[in-house]
Amino acid sequence: MAKAKVVMKVDLPKLQEAVKQDYLAMGAFRKGVEVAIREFVGGHYGADEGDHSNPTNPVNLISLYVRVLGGFLVGSDPRMQVSTFERELKSFVKPMQDWGNRRLQKMRFADTYRRAIEDAFLAPVGIVKTYPM
Repeated sequence: MAKAKVVMKVDLPKLQEAVKQDYLAMGAFRKGVEVAIREFVGGHYGADEGDHSNPTNPVNLISLYVRVLGGFLVGSDPRMQVSTFERELKSFVKPMQDWGNRRLQKMRFADTYRRAIEDAFLAPVGIVKTYPM
């Protein structure tokens, strides 16, 4: 059976305007993230790299906080749990659950999730983009 050809029509000016508006709306967050990252990495960021003669932050508690709490929130690979009340579908539950768990590991979803959690610590938002399969 032949696949149906999908034709997408894109209104480029409308798309460009949407991207511009999103960029402007996230401007304050980007500035906040920059400040938080400078604090997070301490004296190892940007032009100050290698100059540790007078550390203003000898113990980086922000980094410690993110590592400890991030480890609690995303300790290992996320697991999927599937259930149903339909008796005729009960035989599909375990294989579907196993497939989903293997798929999450193959996608390295824990790494993506961990990055979103760390972003949420440093900024008011953590964004994960998804794509339907």
